[in-house]
Amino acid sequence: RLGPDLVGQPQGADQLAQIAQAAKQVGIHASLTLNARYTHSQLPYVLDLAAFWEHAGGASITVSGVGILLALQERKSRVACHISLLANAINSYAVAFFRRLGASRIIFPRHLTIAEMSAIAAHDPSLEYEAIVLNDKCAFIDGLCGFYHGVTFPDDTPSLFAYHHSGAGNAPVCYVSDLCYAGHGCEIPFVDENKRPVSQRKRDDINRPACAACHLLEMHRAGVRLLKIGGRGLPTHVKIRAIQYVRKVAEMALDRASSRQFKAIYRETFGQTCTKDTCYYK
Repeated sequence: RLGPDLVGQPQGADQLAQIAQAAKQVGIHASLTLNARYTHSQLPYVLDLAAFWEHAGGASITVSGVGILLALQERKSRVACHISLLANAINSYAVAFFRRLGASRIIFPRHLTIAEMSAIAAHDPSLEYEAIVLNDKCAFIDGLCGFYHGVTFPDDTPSLFAYHHSGAGNAPVCYVSDLCYAGHGCEIPFVDENKRPVSQRKRDDINRPACAACHLLEMHRAGVRLLKIGGRGLPTHVKIRAIQYVRKVAEMALDRASSRQFKAIYRETFGQTCTKDTCYYK
């Protein structure tokens, strides 16, 4: 039996092993995500964690770092390697590169269009392809975002961005005074030209999550066979609702449901009307 907040945020090796063993017993594919920006000194510990996960029975590891992929090859690891959306595999050349390093699945970045996914999958249909279909509609390009998981240093200054003109042209330069911020940089407010804090974006994955339900059949035809749900830090009951919703709309897609039917089930599930801002592929 897994605790209510165990899956997604394990707190230690024992819980990690418990997840791997429980998933194996019920035939569920469990993947360990190691897609932060690790330093050279952290890499041995990350690789030890990957080895522990493999020996515990974990099915795969989701990574974004080339160094981790190379090290797993050198260690002759047999665990399957999935390429995180943060690796920014945006074309067939990138996919071929990751495949040479042992990748068996590509998780498409959030900003790709369905046509782009289709072209990549058609170029190498032997790989598995996955795309995010609920939550976490980031306005920034994942693999090119300098703040996607924050940066942590021993400091307690307030989180605030400030924009200044560099003197070379009109392009503003951004700097952050908070060196201990460990969240998503794009959620930090910045100071505008009038010295007022401005929020860069607002995300509500509980009441009005981003969604790709209306496009699931199109994605299936493009070669996407695995559907990713974002929001691993959300409350457990929200995760359960998300899984139930995606399973429902996936079945509807195969039955060729109409856009009106998808919008109705969205409203029924989340109590809100979906909009163009919440649609992945409007």
